[in-house]
Amino acid sequence: MGRWQVVWIIVKTPFVYIAAAFFRAISALLSVIQLTSASLFLKMSAIHLTRDNYQLGLQNQWGKRLLVPAINEPKVSSTDTYTRSSMPIAEAQSEKVRKLHISHDFFTDGINNGLTAFFHTISTKRSKEHCKAFKATLKSDGIDSAIQELRAHYKGDPKIEEAVGILYVHYQKQLADRAQMDADSVRLYREEGGCRGGSEWFATLFLMTQEAFEGKDIGAHLVAVAKQFETGYSSEAALLATFTQAQRLLGTQASLQKKEVLRPYELDKDEPACLAKLRALDAGIYCVGVPNHRLVYIKVDEKEGYLWNPNQGLIDLSGDDHQKLLLKEVKKTHVEGSFAATIYFEKMTLAKTAESDDLREVI
Repeated sequence: MGRWQVVWIIVKTPFVYIAAAFFRAISALLSVIQLTSASLFLKMSAIHLTRDNYQLGLQNQWGKRLLVPAINEPKVSSTDTYTRSSMPIAEAQSEKVRKLHISHDFFTDGINNGLTAFFHTISTKRSKEHCKAFKATLKSDGIDSAIQELRAHYKGDPKIEEAVGILYVHYQKQLADRAQMDADSVRLYREEGGCRGGSEWFATLFLMTQEAFEGKDIGAHLVAVAKQFETGYSSEAALLATFTQAQRLLGTQASLQKKEVLRPYELDKDEPACLAKLRALDAGIYCVGVPNHRLVYIKVDEKEGYLWNPNQGLIDLSGDDHQKLLLKEVKKTHVEGSFAATIYFEKMTLAKTAESDDLREVI
């Protein structure tokens, strides 16, 4: 931000917050008399009135490293999402869209695939009795109790920890999908933000525009993409947050980097192992799964890298061993000793054969 832009933000701050409070009060009143769309429009307008102040705080936090700020809210102009809030899944015209919704068997298949791989690992590498014990505890007390019981018995056995890490990637992704969806409707707005759909859309825009930026600085390319999110995320991002395997709609594919999954015991006790895995990632763009959040990491080489955080914006990580700064950021939602601490990277690429629907038709 320029000096005079900062001065202007500071000068108008009292008036902005008074106006935002007024908008919220009117929004609450309209909600009481069932004028829901108008209420939500004023509520979103109030949030965006203070956007400059929020992003100025981000600039103070990151300095020159923050290339383009963001806000994890819909654009004010995306009234087709946040004023409607949700739509019946039956209204979706595309069969492919309906198959990617929570009501379809795809969700169940994802969980079953993860469990099948896990059971295979512990039954071939360790006791089949413990496989049976795990299944019994899973059924009676849930997955967290089953994992804790297994880990307590093997006391940090690397093979078991590896299996646990891969299982949790499957489980974490499917739970994230379930949290975004209802059985019979598509949620187009969620107050907790749209990091999942925003990250998918950011990676897709980057991949789809590579030819237009061929031969140009990758930083300039990323800035151009990040500016699409500076005033909030679009209707496309809101919609993508609603589906499992959104790549099927976009002509992209996500490849889980199994060897680079950051396991709970590594995040707790072994920082060198985490850094080694981050350094082992190939150059490319990755969607990063962390507990209750989603990020985008772009690796150019060992010294140049970028992170797009839907809550903050595009951050330049570049410098000697930039993976240390990356690790610090991805660990911000990590709780020591938590099974839910697994962090995974999915490399995003264009699919070899595009079978995607036109997203505009879906919207």
